Amino acid sequence: MRFVFPSDVIEPKKADEAFSDQIDAFRAAGFPVSIVSIEYLQMGQRRIYPPIESGETVAYRGWMMNEQEYRCFCDAVSFAGATPLTDADTYLTCHHLPNWYPLISEFTPRTIIFPRDADLRSELDALNWDGYFIKDY
Repeated sequence: MRFVFPSDVIEPKKADEAFSDQIDAFRAAGFPVSIVSIEYLQMGQRRIYPPIESGETVAYRGWMMNEQEYRCFCDAVSFAGATPLTDADTYLTCHHLPNWYPLISEFTPRTIIFPRDADLRSELDALNWDGYFIKDY
């Protein structure tokens, strides 16, 4: 099992410092660790450093990725002959609100998902709610 963490935005071969304790812990436990630049994934580049080895199972530990980023990550893992622990479809089902909310809507506060181009002011005013918070996914 190899663990992949996000890189520093400025130095793509250096890990994002927010994950340094986790990286140290995985390495101390004997797990190989690699770094991926989310910015490179946004450009469709499949760079993971150090490279993943064929036959490995790869787990991503880091910031949430959008669909295009995570699919590119999975492509990079597959291109290396390895297997992502969480495939893209499962990731999107579990991490992207519009996909998982209908599965648990009876157990959580009411959630409204607006299209990207919605006029939020008008939509929120029409709800006439006392309070709310806005979150992206």
